[in-house]
Amino acid sequence: MARKQRYQVKLYKKVRDIISYSSSSNGKVPHKSESEKKIKKSGETKKQPENEQNEYWDLVDETPPISSDDSDTCWNIFTKIGVILFSITLFFIVLVSTGLTRIIIHLMIWKLNPPQANSTTTIDKMGGLLRLVEERTYLKYNCTQNSNNTDCASSFLQREDFPTTWECVPVSRHLCQLLEETPSVNVMWIWGLVIVMVVPDIYTIILSLWRLCFKETQKCDFKRLILSLVVETLHTTGLCLLVFLVLPAFDPITASILSCLIIFFPVVFSLFCDLKFSGMDIKTMTQKVANSSCIEKTESTERKKDIDIEKKLQESKNDSDIKKNCPRIKNSSSSEKGKDSKESKNESDIEKDVPEKEKDSKESRNEPDIEKDVQESRNVSGNEKEKELPVSKNEDDTKFYDVVFNITQKVGFVFFLISLGFAGWYIYKNSGEENFALIFCLLIISLVLVSITYWENFLMFSSTITLEKDTNQLKSIKSRLKTFLMEYIRSKRELVSLFTALWKVVLSISFPYIIFSIMSTDDSTAYDTAKAISLFGTSKVKTLTGKVILESRSYFPYGCGRHDLDALIIICVVLGFVGFKSARFACRVNLQYVCFSSPLVLSWLGTPLLIIPVMKHPLFWTTQDCNIVQPLWELRGTFIKDIWQLIVSGCFGFVACILLTLYVWTNNGSKLVKCDRLFRKPPYCGIFLNTSLLLTRCKDTTEQRGEEKSEEAEKSTGSIDSEKYYRPFVYFCATMWHETETEMTQLLKSIFKVDYEQFIQKEHEKTLKAKKKSYINEDVYQFEVHIFFDDAFKPRMNKTGTKQLKGIEVNDYVKTLESVIPKTAKSIYGGFELDEVKRYETPYGARFEWELLTSQKLVVHLKDKTKIRNRKRWSQVMYLFYLLSFKMNETKENEKEKLENSGGDLEEIMKSFTNNTFILALDGDVDFKPEAVSLLLDRMKKNPLVGAACGRIHPIGSGPMVWYQTFEYAVSHWLQKATEHVFGCVLCSPGCFSLFRGSALLANNVMKTYTKVPTEAAHHVQYDQGEDRWLCTLLLKQKYRVEYCAASDALTFAPEGFYEFYNQRRRWAPSTMANILDLLLDGNNVRKTNQNISRPYIFYHICLFISSILTPGTIFLLILGAIITAFPQIEPWLALLLNGVPVAIFIISIYVAKEETQLLFAAILSTLYSLVMLVVLIGLLKEGVEAQFCSVTTVFFCFVAGVFVIAAILHPKEFTCILHGLLYFLAVPSMSMLLIFYSVGNLHNVNWGTRESKTAKKDDSSTQKIKKRVLGQSCSFGDWCRCILCFNEIEDVGPGVSEEERKLEEKRRPKEIKKRGIFRKCNPIQEDEQDFWRKFIKKYLKPLKINDEEKSKMQAELIELRNKVFFFYFITNAIFVTIVYVLTQVNAYQKTLSIPLPCSVGETQGVIEPISIAFTLVFGTLLLIQFFGMLTHRVSTISHIVAATKIINKELDRKIPIKKFEKPIADAVKEEKKKTKNVNITKSSKWNTLSTVSTAVKILSGKHVMKHQSIIDLRNSIQMNFKLDTIKESTEEAGILKRYPEKPVPTMSIRNSPPPLDTKSPESSNQ
Repeated sequence: MARKQRYQVKLYKKVRDIISYSSSSNGKVPHKSESEKKIKKSGETKKQPENEQNEYWDLVDETPPISSDDSDTCWNIFTKIGVILFSITLFFIVLVSTGLTRIIIHLMIWKLNPPQANSTTTIDKMGGLLRLVEERTYLKYNCTQNSNNTDCASSFLQREDFPTTWECVPVSRHLCQLLEETPSVNVMWIWGLVIVMVVPDIYTIILSLWRLCFKETQKCDFKRLILSLVVETLHTTGLCLLVFLVLPAFDPITASILSCLIIFFPVVFSLFCDLKFSGMDIKTMTQKVANSSCIEKTESTERKKDIDIEKKLQESKNDSDIKKNCPRIKNSSSSEKGKDSKESKNESDIEKDVPEKEKDSKESRNEPDIEKDVQESRNVSGNEKEKELPVSKNEDDTKFYDVVFNITQKVGFVFFLISLGFAGWYIYKNSGEENFALIFCLLIISLVLVSITYWENFLMFSSTITLEKDTNQLKSIKSRLKTFLMEYIRSKRELVSLFTALWKVVLSISFPYIIFSIMSTDDSTAYDTAKAISLFGTSKVKTLTGKVILESRSYFPYGCGRHDLDALIIICVVLGFVGFKSARFACRVNLQYVCFSSPLVLSWLGTPLLIIPVMKHPLFWTTQDCNIVQPLWELRGTFIKDIWQLIVSGCFGFVACILLTLYVWTNNGSKLVKCDRLFRKPPYCGIFLNTSLLLTRCKDTTEQRGEEKSEEAEKSTGSIDSEKYYRPFVYFCATMWHETETEMTQLLKSIFKVDYEQFIQKEHEKTLKAKKKSYINEDVYQFEVHIFFDDAFKPRMNKTGTKQLKGIEVNDYVKTLESVIPKTAKSIYGGFELDEVKRYETPYGARFEWELLTSQKLVVHLKDKTKIRNRKRWSQVMYLFYLLSFKMNETKENEKEKLENSGGDLEEIMKSFTNNTFILALDGDVDFKPEAVSLLLDRMKKNPLVGAACGRIHPIGSGPMVWYQTFEYAVSHWLQKATEHVFGCVLCSPGCFSLFRGSALLANNVMKTYTKVPTEAAHHVQYDQGEDRWLCTLLLKQKYRVEYCAASDALTFAPEGFYEFYNQRRRWAPSTMANILDLLLDGNNVRKTNQNISRPYIFYHICLFISSILTPGTIFLLILGAIITAFPQIEPWLALLLNGVPVAIFIISIYVAKEETQLLFAAILSTLYSLVMLVVLIGLLKEGVEAQFCSVTTVFFCFVAGVFVIAAILHPKEFTCILHGLLYFLAVPSMSMLLIFYSVGNLHNVNWGTRESKTAKKDDSSTQKIKKRVLGQSCSFGDWCRCILCFNEIEDVGPGVSEEERKLEEKRRPKEIKKRGIFRKCNPIQEDEQDFWRKFIKKYLKPLKINDEEKSKMQAELIELRNKVFFFYFITNAIFVTIVYVLTQVNAYQKTLSIPLPCSVGETQGVIEPISIAFTLVFGTLLLIQFFGMLTHRVSTISHIVAATKIINKELDRKIPIKKFEKPIADAVKEEKKKTKNVNITKSSKWNTLSTVSTAVKILSGKHVMKHQSIIDLRNSIQMNFKLDTIKESTEEAGILKRYPEKPVPTMSIRNSPPPLDTKSPESSNQ
């Protein structure tokens, strides 16, 4: 009875707990005592696991290891110093290049019309300040040496340090005149300016051709082509008029001031337009126009006119779109009293005309009813004053900034007119009434025509739509025109740009002929002028200030020689191009303030100021052969009153330009955004470099181009609404099998570091968000960790291991992982521990869950191979469907509930979610840093078409094989992956560390195809031997791009043994060739669907494919040549035999010997061949010393070595990899010949080959389920022999019960599932998830059951495939070796196939063998292409590093709070008393005193008490630190917050962040 009562008491308590738990889950939190609240407040919300509870006798403690990142810290410091120096250098490059280019161009223009002494106008003499130096106009003869009375010879001319090349015209016996009555102009100055003008067009042509060849482009649109041709024709016309006719009439200072006024169209558009639509799509434009139109209508004072407008809006086509986005109309103003009754009547009539169906459709779509809002707003009594809706402070600030910006644009327009007016005054004053009209009109026309090309960046529509009484046809024409212009601005138009650039080149070359022919005088015809411009003859032409003679002599008075002119033009072109690329580069790396806006504005201002000393001291800039200035004229006048109009015009014009380009100061650039999205077309203007860069810089860079959005819609990648921010969600998905504890620890450390880093970033975001709600930390992302463990279970055995029990248990590898996770977390979190693991039973096995610091989950999925398919690819299929299908459906249901009240487009939201969901594929031994993931995310954010991105993989381990792989990985990443990234797409994103986009994986023919079961022999090779490469192949076929990010580093353990390495490459090599061959064979379709794959890129891979096939034969010939070189007495045929016999024996062993024997033989041959390669190296060095560079082999060897050395220098962090190059060279025969034969010869072996455990190879008969019990006596001799005596089998049935009775009893009784083994501690998962796993496993992952017949058939097909492929490899290389060997021998005896070189080695003539040179050229060309690809990719990587490096911003406090020990209360009081007495004791002395005492001694002395502290305590401690830190105001943070708008931006996430643990009660957490 007592036992029964105790049971009832327990049952009652259990029911009470369940009731209390259910009530708390329904929102009714049970009452807690004060002690419970104190426990919760102190952070003890979780019970310590029983196996980890500290006993009183457990005194010793283990201090968590402190990870040393000294090398990384050092590199970070060097990186920041490098970025600072780089920024300073870039600033001066942009400043000097743009400023110096502008100065040279204005001086070149001045050369077209030198000042004339007999001219009455002073416009070319800076208002009279530029004066002729009389003493320089004539030179004297020293005739004392001449006894005759004839004229003195030119050798007697006293030049007074003037260049001897200056020609002088004798005017008397003692004088020689330098000044010409009609100045001569070298036509090379004209052609120099033409070259400067056409260089940007040539750049556009090359860029367009590159994109047409390597990228997918749109077809040429005729309307866009016509518009582009018209605009660029007008621009080129104005530019040529300005350069060849107008600006030569002025001095360089005046010309540089007037050139700032080429802003007519930009300043007019910015004045009369408020709403910019160039960065929006049609839908966004319609929404904003609708909103603005509704607001304008409500603010109108004519109520009747508003009703007419609404009536017309109902009849228009876009009525529904406008009404859908129209905000609630405000109340009418109080000035409209007495009109309510009449207006309400009119409104009621309008409402009656609205169809009922339209009202129903509005209600079903939750669209706002405009008419109803109008009626409600106008029913207010006329006697009441209008009440404005409350406006937030952020909205007030935004309106204030808008008003200020509009005022600045109006002020800029006024200043522009004032500047133009004062310029006209100055021209009128110094040119006279005769020439004023012509000069000023030509100036205005040319300035207007030049500025028309910048209309794209400043064309905006008014925020008010005025609907007058025009026809619907006229409105539709306006709408179509606006749509066409918007699409034109946002289009790439590569073909249009190509044709336009070609047309501009033709115009730029033709206009000098046209302009100067028109300006010909009576003495010269237009034909003579054309001949003179063509460098034949001379011609006299008129200018706006006089006449000049066009000629092309080598030297003329104070001019330049032809070669000096060419050098000057090249310098000007190079400086302009460098300035253009550097300025645009600064905007891509967040250096716009320092390296773009500042230097361009300074060069704008400094050019006139720097020309002043040049014109004041012209002889200082005079060289022996060239003088770019006018040496006979000096700037001597200092009267400001003569040019005050010019100074005023320059000041007002400069301020107008600054006000117009204020947008370049609104942000510091964009991170890794394409230049096409940062700048409008054309790229730049060679004559006005800094002005064109400032005016083509886009005002808004947040929006994507039209093509990108349309493509994105087609690919279901979705676009991110500019008014919302979608937080990226990254699933860390790792696969494990037989990893060691060290390898597991390496992965887990990386995960916990990311967890801690993200928690710090989130808290920092909260801190700044409290100050400015719109702040968003782009480094923050949500994440979950999922580890999928293959073959995780084993049968349960008794304690002695002799008997198998019912149920299963996890194997030793899982036990290791379960113990490593809390240990690693404790070491990374500084002693704070994870909470107890939660276990769940799943249809595929089991699942373990831990909660991380960020409240995210670390989930370990344990796979039972009897329930679900094994191997890595099926694990990837498992998490792809679970995370991207099942979890996304949960998100969809949540969003549906939200949209029922708020409204919205579910399809667009889900597209954006999938576009911002990423899968980080990891191996079980990879090591990476938190910033590595952020860098990969940057690549994804840069381009929505990027489906996958991989980082730089570094192999780690010890031993020669790891050293070899270190150099191999470095070369493959430096050259091969970089080249693939630049010229096309990376073909393989390694599965050990790669980021995949969710929307790309969900595309058609990707995930679905990835689940295919191999049905053919080739499928086994392509699908299962290299699953990461096959997945990338599927992405490439579906228009997605795969990129390589060299700044993102990851480390992984590489095979340390020769056998394991060969087995790994045995899988990789055939899979690589199979996938590349698949892409090449389907090249036409891939090229059509993927815009990043082109014909040249396919041809490049065809060459690589052929060279890789012939690599074994090439190495064979290399060894053959080494033997002949080292041992000349050996005949070539004998050397061929000596080299061929070992290779033949190895090939035979592949067919007849076991795999272990093959590997043994390969290891022996590799050792021997390494010695042969030493002979080759010595021979190369000997030949290089003797022949120097008269040997093709020496040149090629130096070229290859130079490429590797330069690549290592360009990768300073990886420079030590070059040290392993010698080992790589010695292993070339083994890795490039024997390994290929071994891989192809074992093509039929589809086993994994690596991480094979010894226990896995044993027979499973000892671990099979035992269904019968065996009784009797047994004896054994170890594992060699076992004897069983008295053998007896007893069926496992109950005593006295027959088999039939037992079955009937089982049917009568309800089945009771008794959990055994590991599942005794597991809880069930949710029913919907269980249903998902059951159906998913049944359809895709059900274990394959293959009978012996099918296995034999598949094995036979694999062997047949092996034979075919191996025969192809062998016969191809055999033919290649035979041809080369025979031709080499023929040439050795007859010398008929050699080409002599113009050099000799001693007495021997250097020769070139066509066979060897052809082969060398093929390999050398491929290596050269890879070298240029590496250089281009390094620029991209440097820009990524510079953009991601934060120098000025305050570093976050990432120091982990170390675990503390709670002190007893009594001792704490004593401690406080001691503190009051010993106030002068410093903290450092106390720390030094306490540090000498161990933890155990402190506990024994009663100073401390051991206390379990979980990550909740760590979370609370960090949050407290951030709360204390918010008191201090940081200037850096204030600068950051200024960049964000005042209006808060809603943040969208796939799932809401889970509530923090410290808000839960202990009871609920335990439940």
